[in-house]
Amino acid sequence: MIRTTTPLDQTSDSAESTTSPPSPTTSTPTPQPSFNSTLSSLFGPTAPSLAKKSSHLTERMATYSCHISFLKACRDHAFIPKGLRLSSPITSTRATEVLSTASNLLLTVRLSYYRCQYGRSKKTYDSTLVQLESLLTPEYFQKLLHLNTKKSGYTHRQHLLTHQKKFAALLTEYDAPFISPYSSLASLDIPSPTFHGPLLTTTPRQTPPPRL
Repeated sequence: MIRTTTPLDQTSDSAESTTSPPSPTTSTPTPQPSFNSTLSSLFGPTAPSLAKKSSHLTERMATYSCHISFLKACRDHAFIPKGLRLSSPITSTRATEVLSTASNLLLTVRLSYYRCQYGRSKKTYDSTLVQLESLLTPEYFQKLLHLNTKKSGYTHRQHLLTHQKKFAALLTEYDAPFISPYSSLASLDIPSPTFHGPLLTTTPRQTPPPRL
């Protein structure tokens, strides 16, 4: 008796004959531990906690430093940033004078606040570094300082770019014939180990007259 092959048999035979061997599994690379994880495994749980604290403080100091430079430039040029301006429903010369005086006082208070906060952060940062230096080896301590400087440098640059644009807008708004103090910076990429960044020369400088 002749056996006929059905389409189902053909499909089954074909599937069996074309079955490929399983492909070899590719091994995934082992993720590298983070810097804080390495500190924890080598020096105990206190080390990464202090490292995070120092990193946060460097970022905070870079922020305060930029705010101080911007407000000092505004004060020296007799500009009031928009965030410190006061308004009143009363329209009179006297009301304008009072609000202008109050706005200038607010600028001075804010400037003093940032200076105080910077000083406190710097003091805490220095004491944190003393603790870290006693825990870490010189190699890891220098690596930590490098990471902190890199992070503060990035934060410092972002704030400088923002304040540069804000001050340029104030020069236009006040129609002031001054050169922006930010134009004296050769580069905004200036990571500083003290996290002060470049100190602006905030003394007003007149725009030179056009050449005839």
